[in-house]
Amino acid sequence: MNQCLSVYNSFPEVLSISGYTVPIQIPKDYSFDVYAFPRVSSHGWATWRGKWAGIDWEVKDFQEFKQSAANRRDFRSNGSDLYRMLNRQMAGKIDSWAIRWQYHLYKYQLYTIYPTVSKIENIGFGSDATHTRGFNRFKTTLDKNNDLDFSLLQAVKPDENIYNQFIDFYSVRSRGIAKVKQLLTKVFD
Repeated sequence: MNQCLSVYNSFPEVLSISGYTVPIQIPKDYSFDVYAFPRVSSHGWATWRGKWAGIDWEVKDFQEFKQSAANRRDFRSNGSDLYRMLNRQMAGKIDSWAIRWQYHLYKYQLYTIYPTVSKIENIGFGSDATHTRGFNRFKTTLDKNNDLDFSLLQAVKPDENIYNQFIDFYSVRSRGIAKVKQLLTKVFD
């Protein structure tokens, strides 16, 4: 993450760095240790003070944004869960800084840089968890190497294969399967 913070500091299209990656298969011919995706991650992240300070945490244009079906559809293009979360945030039903951060990323067409192999694991799935219980669909393979030098993208552009897998992870189908597994976990625990 520190290497990425140093390298991508001067890239205006990069909003954040993630230490986590969703469980996807990186193509064998992919030659980088990171990839770009237009969605933030609150599972082990970093950003720069100046970029963080520029975020409209009140989402002042939300009323105008939500009036457009095209805007809502476009916002959901990076995860079927996004608009519902933003709408619930703005209605005071949840308290999430991450969805407002995501809205900023969307609004300005920015990216998060993700590792191809996760450097962190979300262990917040249990009885003590704030937002999650039971089945952990975010469980991913952890990097076991001690590498400290990584091959980074020189041009921030999503890889189509990785992009499609990331989108599938946040699709209605994948999220539905995870909900069923979560319910089964509760029943059989």
